[in-house]
Amino acid sequence: MLPQCPTKISRDHHLEGTFIVRNVVRPTGEASRPARARYAALRALVHVDPTAPLQTVFDAASAIIVEAVGADALDIFLYDASSESLIAVRAPRSPMARLERTIGVDRLPLRDGGLAVRVFQDGASVRTGHRDTEPDERLDLAIALESRSGVLCRMHVGNQVLGVLDAHASSPNQFTAADQEFLEAAARVIAKAVILNSAARAEPITLDARRQDRHSASGSRSGLSAHEQDIAALVARGLTNKQIADRLGLAPETVAKHMIDIMGKLGVGSRLLIAVSAAEHGADSAPTESR
Repeated sequence: MLPQCPTKISRDHHLEGTFIVRNVVRPTGEASRPARARYAALRALVHVDPTAPLQTVFDAASAIIVEAVGADALDIFLYDASSESLIAVRAPRSPMARLERTIGVDRLPLRDGGLAVRVFQDGASVRTGHRDTEPDERLDLAIALESRSGVLCRMHVGNQVLGVLDAHASSPNQFTAADQEFLEAAARVIAKAVILNSAARAEPITLDARRQDRHSASGSRSGLSAHEQDIAALVARGLTNKQIADRLGLAPETVAKHMIDIMGKLGVGSRLLIAVSAAEHGADSAPTESR
């Protein structure tokens, strides 16, 4: 059974902490963007108001993400169960939206395949520096959008699969592994924004999603010790383990142990997802003194 949109969730598919990547190409032409810039972008993304009109949310999120990873464009695809298609969500009058409508790639039927469909169906992120030669990609789409590099990540929260985030660029080997990690975290933030946005409009199925999300949110940090809360806040500011140790007056080995404990308690598998959790709960203000 296929993953469904927020109004008809039916696939029980848990992928939190899963990072299976296909067709990874090590970038050579583009220097990695500063880590702190990505953490700052992630905090900005978390603080986009999810109750604003959904197009406003998408436009704000797209601007933040494009700048953070150096993409030429970002497509946010939402799954439409009635047509069994991924639908690109853009401002209707934007140049890219007009182009996609003109060439017919604003709607991707699952039956036609392609990288976005593959990522939506199996959940494994894809990072490629030569999208036009990927065996799973639709060549018409890659050529029409002049897309050489791409990172595609599934948007989901728990068992709720909403669509695909697709960052692309015309130059080859544009994106780094760190960019992919950022986009995976961004996809989670956007998926939660979609659920909360639907909940704010009192759509029945997503009200259940909101209650589930609030339950996980309320319990996600309750088990963190004082030091772990401080460390999570500093992770959200983009500090390394050594910098955190220096700031809090701890041994680096102690910080490393706390990091393992924090990931276990939050149920996440990366520093960026720790940062997401801290920012979502207003815990991303750095402590000023060691305890």
